[in-house]
Amino acid sequence: MRTGIEGAWHQVFGSVAIFAFLVQAVTGILLALNYTPTPGSAYDGLRHIVMQVPGGRLLRALHHWGASLMIIVVVAHLIQVFVWGTYRKPREATWITGVLLLLLTLAFGLSGSLLPWDNRAYWGTAATLRIFGLGPAAINLTRFYGAHVRLLPALMALLIVVHIYLARRDGVTPKRLAKDTVAIFAWFAALMAMSVVARLPLGHVADPTDLSYVSRPDWYFLFLFKGPLEAAGVILPIMAVIALLLIPFIDRGKMQTMWRRVGATGLVALAAIFWGGLTARAVATTPETREMDMTMVKAWQEIPAGVLASIGYFRKAQCGSCHELGKVGTGPERSLDWLEEHVKTNVKGRALTDAQARLLAAFIVQRDDKAVDALRTAPPNMVEGAIVYQENDCGSCHRLNGVGDELGPALNGVGERRDRFWIEQHFADPPKHSPDSIMPSFQFKPDELKAITDYIMAIPR
Repeated sequence: MRTGIEGAWHQVFGSVAIFAFLVQAVTGILLALNYTPTPGSAYDGLRHIVMQVPGGRLLRALHHWGASLMIIVVVAHLIQVFVWGTYRKPREATWITGVLLLLLTLAFGLSGSLLPWDNRAYWGTAATLRIFGLGPAAINLTRFYGAHVRLLPALMALLIVVHIYLARRDGVTPKRLAKDTVAIFAWFAALMAMSVVARLPLGHVADPTDLSYVSRPDWYFLFLFKGPLEAAGVILPIMAVIALLLIPFIDRGKMQTMWRRVGATGLVALAAIFWGGLTARAVATTPETREMDMTMVKAWQEIPAGVLASIGYFRKAQCGSCHELGKVGTGPERSLDWLEEHVKTNVKGRALTDAQARLLAAFIVQRDDKAVDALRTAPPNMVEGAIVYQENDCGSCHRLNGVGDELGPALNGVGERRDRFWIEQHFADPPKHSPDSIMPSFQFKPDELKAITDYIMAIPR
């Protein structure tokens, strides 16, 4: 039996959903070429993709936003079938496979959300699992990856084939190619726009011990989070799925036009309002995060303060007017002692103290790739901040980028934990802000205070 509405615009969702799955498959395969699903390598692999692989940032964005847009189009397809009532006999099996495809799409989202292996991915997955009555112990990167790239794609491909076969068998004719093409183009244009414009940060590597991290599930599970539905746990989602599966066997009435299906349309509208209200409530109660985007971190933010200060001495002594520090392994074939004495007596612009000359000589001889990159790219104000940090011996109490003592708290990520005013006031009167602090007060000049505050706030955790 024909529906009489073949080729209408509302029927393009099925074709768009298939195209969305193909986009996810292609981008997923390309991402997998540089990804290792182990806690020690997954994060570094993704950071390598985003920062060093040509087009890697766009590729990751296409896969990430494509997942969200695929969920939207699959839900829209299911709503369209429900509102038009085309799930009735003899299309019960077609509807059931459609519901199963939606569940698989959500499972793709859940399993893939863990794979970046940053704090947001880990704790967001933990929050989702908690909704369904599971704890962090269920988080296993290798298993999530195996499900995401092996099990779920095979099941999805099989169900898509079955779904298309059933739809054709039940009398749904192929849609008009022109409308399908326009809809697919519009969907892909939206995906490209989101991938280029929308910010997709990569936070710090996952830390299961960081209980202070404010976790939230992905947007499509937010309505179940911290609301009246969370107490129901896994029971309510199971009941909703059962209801969807039974709809064709409950509603046995005759086929009607959409305009006569006021009840179905009203039910969809109520569900949208309910979902939207609970999601908005969860968003409104989500505190702002100040975690740095690690894909934006530069080499100068990751090297020790002494090395960055040495770059300042190199610049101020105008060493670059005669010498160029190239790649690691090139440079003067002299001992560290000789070079230290050399830079003390052959500087231009300013004299160096023994400590400064020692740091500069060590930088020239022992530099690595990050140090060379920082020499070329470090902003002057950050270099000045490192000099103030180094010359006030902050490393004798604090550890920063792996160097320093541990008498005081580590300073990596302090800008994510404290605001600028607190840091500046803490320099001036440490006991006032940290009663147990043994740190002396520092009466910096205004330019020194600005420089060191800018610097330590810019160092990632």
